[in-house]
Amino acid sequence: MFRDDTRGQSVQVGVIILFSFAIIAFTSYQAVIVPQQNQQVEFDHNQAVQRDIVDTRNTIVRAANAGENGASSIQLGENFPARIFALNAPSANGRFATTDRGDITVTNSDGNVCPGPDQTVRASYTPNYSYYNNAPTTKYENTFVFNEFDDGTERVETRARLLFGEDDASTTGVVNLVALFGDTQQSGTESISVDLYSGTTSSQTVTDPVVTLPTSAEAPTWAEALGYESVSDLESAPGVDGLSVASGEVTIDLAGDYDIVCTEVGMDSTPPSGLAAIAPIPGGGGGGGGGGGGGGNNPLPENAVAFDDANTNGQYDSDETTYEESDFDGNANTGPNGDFSGENIVLRKDISVSKIDMSAVSLTANDVSIDATNAGLNIGVDETLNLAGSTLTSASGKQTTLSGGSADISGATIDSGSGVKIEPSGEVDATGATITSAQGKQITLTGGPIDTSGATIESGSGVKVKSSQSVDVSDARITSARGKQISLTGQSLTGQNAEIISGSDLKLSTSRGMDLRSATLEVANGKSMNLNANQNRLGFSIDIGDAKLISQKQISASAKGGSLQFNTASSTGPGTRIVNPNNNMGQFLILQEGDKEPENGSPEKGSIIVQ
Repeated sequence: MFRDDTRGQSVQVGVIILFSFAIIAFTSYQAVIVPQQNQQVEFDHNQAVQRDIVDTRNTIVRAANAGENGASSIQLGENFPARIFALNAPSANGRFATTDRGDITVTNSDGNVCPGPDQTVRASYTPNYSYYNNAPTTKYENTFVFNEFDDGTERVETRARLLFGEDDASTTGVVNLVALFGDTQQSGTESISVDLYSGTTSSQTVTDPVVTLPTSAEAPTWAEALGYESVSDLESAPGVDGLSVASGEVTIDLAGDYDIVCTEVGMDSTPPSGLAAIAPIPGGGGGGGGGGGGGGNNPLPENAVAFDDANTNGQYDSDETTYEESDFDGNANTGPNGDFSGENIVLRKDISVSKIDMSAVSLTANDVSIDATNAGLNIGVDETLNLAGSTLTSASGKQTTLSGGSADISGATIDSGSGVKIEPSGEVDATGATITSAQGKQITLTGGPIDTSGATIESGSGVKVKSSQSVDVSDARITSARGKQISLTGQSLTGQNAEIISGSDLKLSTSRGMDLRSATLEVANGKSMNLNANQNRLGFSIDIGDAKLISQKQISASAKGGSLQFNTASSTGPGTRIVNPNNNMGQFLILQEGDKEPENGSPEKGSIIVQ
């Protein structure tokens, strides 16, 4: 008699158990790992598209302030990684759109402050994500960018280039209005191109103007965008009586005399009043040896590269003096040798001469090449220096120096055979610029408001940026050579998403606080990092939310009367990380003066000790 044969049962049971484990593992992978990975894809895309909106803002500002047409790209979405078995939600996508036109009004003016309609549009990117649920809407309006979260929180991403001189009662201030026109509504995942066209400008001087603009930002956001810690701090400036927001409009009540300047910019369309005379059309150029260079479309005589814009109408007229390439050579035996005193020079074509030692009332040279082959490159003007989009090169071992009333080097490339000194008395616009110096030679930027957002500054020695007003290094990359320090000083410092890597000490000093959210700050081994927000005044803060501070040595910070603001990781960011570069372990930050915010919190990595 045969007994029942059960020898295969253990194999069957084992297969069932293994299959169950596989089902559980796959279910966990689909329910946990896939959402985590896809959330990271959406988070990374959101960081990238915020940079795209900032780049678009920079292009708008250059179109308005430098007369430079340009284009930017915006990546609307991102695909998730392909998966063999697991399932993805629909690809991350979003919508870039402009608003309806809103009115611009300025009281005490002649009633028309812009060349055409006294109106402007705003623009925003709204994400449509499946996993990153707290992604902000990124908005551009009135020359600045900010993020708006679902809970109503707003975070400024760039400074507003709107108000200047309000803190100095002895000078005439400037209100820099940009009337943006266009109608764009685009959704999806693809990359889109946005073309920006520079229009005409009008200006008038107004006493005690009250400026009203369309807005979706709150009053504290406006104060921060204008470089102040709070609305009350802004209102303490000598030239400001008040700032308020109501019914979708911001009202800025100013005291004293202000130059009201309004420039039209067209988005994917020509501005209502036409193109600026000095604005080269993208893909066009000035003919001959180089790019547009400014100066309208009237052709210069043969062999001429520049002219004296005697009537300052922005274009060449037949009765105006012209100059050839040799007239710019400081080593030439004849001609002006670069001395154009009393003249407003517009350079249209590339020049390459032995030495450049130039002087003039003003210089406009957009999208051209200026090359000193055997000596230094020195340009000094009395008023405006406009080199947007140009390339400047000096000979090996020779310095590049730029000076004037104000300097616009946005989008320019400055490659010096020695050091670089950019030292106007007024505003410096270096947005998107690339500035490099030779080994052992320093890069120095001084002046009024200094904006290097999106710039790349690589020094063969140290880097020194010193402003009598604000410093903006948002999205910039700044590096110094081994053993050489980086020093940034101003009334306020905005450095969101900046990357600052010092070969020696790193010193950041302000009198009105600093915003370093999502920035990366790094110093060489054994060197110090110091953040000082109370250089001259008390009550201002340092914000290092989502920032990464890298130092082998203890880091020090001071915010007397204010606070050091930090955070832990969340769905909106990685949190504040204070780390040692040798082992990626947490490092100490000594808060010498000020309070921690949150009081009992701790950063995502590292420790903050109140001294």
